[in-house]
Amino acid sequence: MVPIMVYGLGFSQMQAQGTSLAVLAMPVGILAVMNYYKAGEMSIPAALLIACGFIIGGYFGSKYALKLPEHKVKFVFALLMIVIMGKMLISSGMKWFGSGN
Repeated sequence: MVPIMVYGLGFSQMQAQGTSLAVLAMPVGILAVMNYYKAGEMSIPAALLIACGFIIGGYFGSKYALKLPEHKVKFVFALLMIVIMGKMLISSGMKWFGSGN
């Protein structure tokens, strides 16, 4: 969502991250959550623990990020996306080519 807002809609990195957080804070996924819960595919204790981490991390992380120059925030965000992309490519590629489970 953030890259689309930055490169597709012309938002600044900070505007895109703020807008993304606003979307995530709203109950946009409540129907999906209900479906996963009904299917028994949800760990409520883990979700609560992770949510607490998000609240604490979001508060302190945003205070810190807002003090940084935008180019540094953009660089760290891009680096994080590259790491995640690499992990996803490796894990899915192993299954794609029959080397994984």
